[in-house]
Amino acid sequence: MTQYQVIVVGGGISGLSLAHYCRAQGRATCLLEREERVGGALHSARFGKDFWLELGAHTGYNSYSRLLNIVEVLGLASRLTHRETARWMLWRGGHVQSVLSRLNWLELAVSMPRMFTAIRTGKSVEAYYSRVLGKRNFEQVVRPMLSAVVSQDAATIPAELLFKKRPRRKEHPRSFAFWGGLQSIPEAIADQRQLTVLRGVGAERIVRDNTTWRVTTSDGQTLEAPALAIATGPDVGARLLAEAAPDVATLLGRIGMATLETEGVVVRSARTHLPRLAGLVGVEAPFWSVVARDPVRHRDYRGFAFHFRPGTPPEERTARICAVLGIQPQSIEERVSVTRSLPAPDHTHAEVIRHLYERLADVRLLVTGNYFGGLAIEDCVARSAAEVERLLSLD
Repeated sequence: MTQYQVIVVGGGISGLSLAHYCRAQGRATCLLEREERVGGALHSARFGKDFWLELGAHTGYNSYSRLLNIVEVLGLASRLTHRETARWMLWRGGHVQSVLSRLNWLELAVSMPRMFTAIRTGKSVEAYYSRVLGKRNFEQVVRPMLSAVVSQDAATIPAELLFKKRPRRKEHPRSFAFWGGLQSIPEAIADQRQLTVLRGVGAERIVRDNTTWRVTTSDGQTLEAPALAIATGPDVGARLLAEAAPDVATLLGRIGMATLETEGVVVRSARTHLPRLAGLVGVEAPFWSVVARDPVRHRDYRGFAFHFRPGTPPEERTARICAVLGIQPQSIEERVSVTRSLPAPDHTHAEVIRHLYERLADVRLLVTGNYFGGLAIEDCVARSAAEVERLLSLD
């Protein structure tokens, strides 16, 4: 039996940033990650020495102050890479279209003044944006664009979870990539001294004995700590906590989940005549979006992450990839497939989170992820920072 001060389950940016803050406080911390790869939704596929493709989160912003602070502490700020300006376009009916061409300008003119009085809090994406931009504009443009952002149907997601305004760090690029891929950040956190990271090791059973949390791992170890952090998806968290914290497990189980299937492809630049762009939004298409690596230009290659709707057959994915890029299958130099689960919050979400705060208030059980204050990378790090501060207050 091995003892720590904090055990963290989940090696995405939420879990690793939480472990980073615990380590900074001098707490002996052990993190479990079921996969060999750390990073979770920060997933960078690397090809050769200087080409990478983001399969999960694609962009960082200089408003991500907590993430940038971690990057600076790790001495990695020089690896922030400026992203060139590029447009998002629509893919509809087998053709590229501009966003502006699909807007109903009369409806927009009538609806936009409502933006100054409309309240996002308590409203779904559909309810809020249909009011301030018009119902037709919402269905034809805004719904597919916001669905591309969250890689699921955005209509029922609470509007306040998207596009949070934050102060900007103007010494850094407004939007940035990271040399070697964003996954390099969680990898660097995991490689710090005085932080134990067990890769390829998951949590199988969690029990609580008075003030001690006991975790049985997939490789047969038993770990103990006075504090436990769950940094998995809410569905996994619900399963793991069913025995030790059934009230918290029940609340986590109320949060819906969505499945995302991503195909990353790399082609030689000369093979595709698709104009350089930031990405394509699928309108009445089997994919939510196609995110291009074009804003980080490479001399020889272009890369694209196709985020498909769940259930799209493999042969249809290949056909769609080739149709969008205007290539034959043999022109694909590299290809990688990833399936992941995403939280799918709905109109009950605020109530669930409020009850979670109440249940966790005086317990050394930390719960973090991208389903509390927002869905962005910075929201994950902010939640982890807040949970470690709460742990400090309980000492």
